[in-house]
Amino acid sequence: MAGTLFENFCIQETIKCFANRGEQAPISYLRTNNGLEVDLIIEKTALRPLPVEIKLSRTPSASLVSGLTRYAASFEKSTPEDGLLLCGADGRRSVCRGVSSIGVKEFFDLLRLGP
Repeated sequence: MAGTLFENFCIQETIKCFANRGEQAPISYLRTNNGLEVDLIIEKTALRPLPVEIKLSRTPSASLVSGLTRYAASFEKSTPEDGLLLCGADGRRSVCRGVSSIGVKEFFDLLRLGP
C-alpha cells in the first residue's frame, strides 16, 4: 500500500508543479492489453514524451524498469526521451541503457525548471 500512496503523491505533485506555472499538466499513463504499463508520461513536446516509472524502492535496479525498456522498444519511432525511475533514492544515476533513476527532490526540481 505504501508504494501506491507514493505513486499517487508523485503524480499529484507533478500536476501541482504545472498548475503553479499556470499550465495544465501534459501527463498521461499507459497500460496496454499485452501488459505494458508506464506510470506517468509527461508530454514535454509532442515528439519527445518523457516516460516515468514510480517505485518506492531506495535501491534502483534494472528489474524495476522493465516497463520503461519495453516502452522504449515499442515506441522508438516517436523518439521518447530516456526513461526515468522516480524512486526513494537520492540523486540521479544510470540504471540501465536508456533509463536513469532520480530522487524525488531532483525530479521536482527538474519539473520546476520547466521545458
